[in-house]
Amino acid sequence: MVPVPVSAGSAEGLRAQAARLLELAVSGQEPLDLGFSLGTTRSALEHRAVLVVADRDELVAELSALAEGRSGAVHGERSGGRLAFLFSGQGS
Repeated sequence: MVPVPVSAGSAEGLRAQAARLLELAVSGQEPLDLGFSLGTTRSALEHRAVLVVADRDELVAELSALAEGRSGAVHGERSGGRLAFLFSGQGS
């Protein structure tokens, strides 16, 4: 199973981003490569979804559903966070 994170500034943008990613998936992009690239190079914007897929066919189906607004993917909005400090102890 591969997590594929999708994020955008708005709910409409999230659906549009899923549609753009769907074009990549249909053209042969592997889920592992797509998930890695999205997770390490793209900003985590306010509206987010995570698709957990096993293969390219499942990726295409999940992206299609998200693009149409009928996805069962885990999704939500970022909420305001609070600042925290962690002092890990003595050392370098």
